[in-house]
Amino acid sequence: MILLLFLIGMSNEGIGSKIKTGAQLQTKHPKTDSIKVVVPNKEKDSFYVKLKDTLSVEPSVYDSASKIVAISDIEGNFNGLYSFLIANKVMDENYNWTFGTGHVVFLGDFVERGNASMQVLWLIYKLEDEAIENGGRVHYILGNHEALDIAGIGFSEKKYTTGEEYVTDVPFDKSHKALYSTKSELGRWLRTKNSIERIGDYVFVHGGISPKIFSFKSDFDKINNTIRENIEHDLYHDPGKNQFANFLLGREGPLWFRGLAMDYKYYDKVAALEFKQILAYFSCRKIVIGHTPFAEIQTDFDGSLIKIDTPHGQEKFSGATIGLLIENNVEFKVDDKGNRTRL
Repeated sequence: MILLLFLIGMSNEGIGSKIKTGAQLQTKHPKTDSIKVVVPNKEKDSFYVKLKDTLSVEPSVYDSASKIVAISDIEGNFNGLYSFLIANKVMDENYNWTFGTGHVVFLGDFVERGNASMQVLWLIYKLEDEAIENGGRVHYILGNHEALDIAGIGFSEKKYTTGEEYVTDVPFDKSHKALYSTKSELGRWLRTKNSIERIGDYVFVHGGISPKIFSFKSDFDKINNTIRENIEHDLYHDPGKNQFANFLLGREGPLWFRGLAMDYKYYDKVAALEFKQILAYFSCRKIVIGHTPFAEIQTDFDGSLIKIDTPHGQEKFSGATIGLLIENNVEFKVDDKGNRTRL
């Protein structure tokens, strides 16, 4: 079932060689009826997904939005995501978009560790088109675990796996390389996603931004397209000749860097002056990150950095699944019971 759902939309031609800049048309598959996605939870939740006619590379920069909800590091936890989206009026119990013209940012690492990565991805995939139809937007920002899956690495020792979805006779590196390949619908879809985006005055990035980015004189599109063109290669462990790609997919790139949040074994925390320079370089007022876990959502650098990776509840409506709401440029911590607290 897992392999089938990932490979739906298989074609003989991938999109890797076609991805360039902007919202260019990527690929088109034959018309397919809606597919049913079943969740491996006790309720056996299910929903239907209509495959997209086309897949296009996402823009890197967006105008401001009156409402933005952001959540990170769900890691295959369908129950937590389901209740969070309902409690914050992003969708209803029938999986229909209800957030109007609002924007929702899924800030990376929505796969692995839990037992429903596939179902989480299909839900986001479904909501994406519905958001656009209503004047809203879904933003899926890639994290380090999406990159690991696309490259087909990180599973040989079952380091990140605890859920039943990874039980297979095929070696993990080979199975994940197929499941997230350009022959699968979700594999092609993920390759259209960015690693950093700006919405109004806010920059969203999974890991963080190292001051070393300055030396490459890069902008949002260059960062996103370079990662997209090289994401199938394990440059973290086996760097190639492209120094910029090595940096972006390495330990100080936007998918992995923890230096905005803390001292780390490879580097010190970014200094206040450096952080101000990063804000100025990317023409933003605040940066929102996931990746580095904290017990609660925290702010730093006088509120200009918002850290939203927190432990999420494994049951629906537990009150422990936490995210961020930005409403008219005011930030709130919100949970999957509908509670909100101003940051």
